[in-house]
Amino acid sequence: MVQTSIQVHGKLFEDVQKSRIFKDSKTFVDSCPNKSSDEILTLYEEESAKENFSLKEFVLKHFTLPVDEELNLDGEYKIEIYITKLWDLLLRDFSKAEESSSLLKLPNKHLVPGGRFRECYYWDSYFVIEGLFIENRIDIIKNMVDNFAHLLNRYGFIPNGNRSYYLTRSQQPYFSLILAALYREGHQKYALSYFEELLKEHEYWTRGADLLSDEKVCSHHAVYVDGAFLNRYYDESNAPRQESYIEDVKVHNLAKEKYKGEIYRNLRAACESGWDFSSRWLENEEDLSTIVTTEILPVDLNCLIYHMEYIIYRFADELERSEASHFKKLSEKRKESIQKYFYCKEKKFYFDYHYTKGCQTKVYSLAAVFPLFMEIATEEQAKEVAEFLEEHMLHKGGLVTTTKQSNQQWDFPNGWAPLQFMAFVGLKNYGYTDLAAKVAEGFVLSCERAYNQTGKLLEKYHMPTASSKAVDGEYDLQEGFGWTNGVVKIFQSELSS
Repeated sequence: MVQTSIQVHGKLFEDVQKSRIFKDSKTFVDSCPNKSSDEILTLYEEESAKENFSLKEFVLKHFTLPVDEELNLDGEYKIEIYITKLWDLLLRDFSKAEESSSLLKLPNKHLVPGGRFRECYYWDSYFVIEGLFIENRIDIIKNMVDNFAHLLNRYGFIPNGNRSYYLTRSQQPYFSLILAALYREGHQKYALSYFEELLKEHEYWTRGADLLSDEKVCSHHAVYVDGAFLNRYYDESNAPRQESYIEDVKVHNLAKEKYKGEIYRNLRAACESGWDFSSRWLENEEDLSTIVTTEILPVDLNCLIYHMEYIIYRFADELERSEASHFKKLSEKRKESIQKYFYCKEKKFYFDYHYTKGCQTKVYSLAAVFPLFMEIATEEQAKEVAEFLEEHMLHKGGLVTTTKQSNQQWDFPNGWAPLQFMAFVGLKNYGYTDLAAKVAEGFVLSCERAYNQTGKLLEKYHMPTASSKAVDGEYDLQEGFGWTNGVVKIFQSELSS
């Protein structure tokens, strides 16, 4: 899809990003022009030719920069009260977004993560929603679901976030999980009303699958492996990310020739995974320039699409729709494929599958808890995964994301709220309640200690020390933070019951 905003494409955009006027590449693409695009570009062409021209002054004069709303709350609150008050501070109205901005309009208010993440994000929203159920904020939840339905009907998929520069990719697909949660909480009729939107999301993730064969093994997100249809992360664009332009160009310039051709698409696809970045996606686990995300079939993604297919089957069955038998077969086939391609009997753990090499990858990651969350794993497999988690991945502050120590933020020693939640539920599904409690207690300890020290809840934490000293990625540690708030609420409720 063509970008129209001058802050996200064209010569001025590239000049601003290359000049590094702003510390964060996302600042300019989130800005809003004060005049028409044509007028600003004409002025830029005229003024940039003058002696002593200042690009920064020009930008500050002709664009309104994004301002993050202050999240500090007056007074001292217990962490659970702080979170309750924070919900309203993180609620944003996108219904009146300027046409000249990169924001995509949404019909209702939506909770954002916080910090530089000042728009709605797809997979973040699921963990926020699960937390909102604890406080019975059904009004906010339904508004967010309506927003996602709007995006599905408008664009045919749910973008990574509601920005024009995210219109080439989605993010981990949680729409079926959100609807299943609403169904679980007594809103059956409402959940079932979004059946058509669920079908649209499945069409997006499986587009081109019907054309695949031994000769043509991949198309968009779909991959054909020995008679099985599985999925990968993928981005329609193979250009530097607008929100991380200079960072991507730098990685491209460092890459060896064998990686350069698809490196931008592979960086973008890793962003679709939400794990940007992790050794999961790298051929050389120490080197981001060896990223090959689109060559890897991720265990978590395929579990999520299994859930999507299963929920479509269950909803279709209840609605007496003809699609029920088809999606039942799809879900059963995918469940078999997950067991075949992602579980390693020798290592007793789930791994991603490198389909171009025909083998599993070597990175031990928390993506392995998704088959437990979805109840795909056998009792023996769940036991083996649980034992590995407790022995090798559980630390004072919760579970580390991978056992690989690198300079990427989705690796050891960092821990992230969504994966603590998926592990917690997955372990409980198989009766490992004590271990699940240890995960929850450790993560709450991390959050409470950091909150007592800083007065903030954060995007990620340092698991070995249960502290805020997490390893940074492309950007500074962010506060807010949507999914942390939701998961802490859930864990506190579970631990007190």
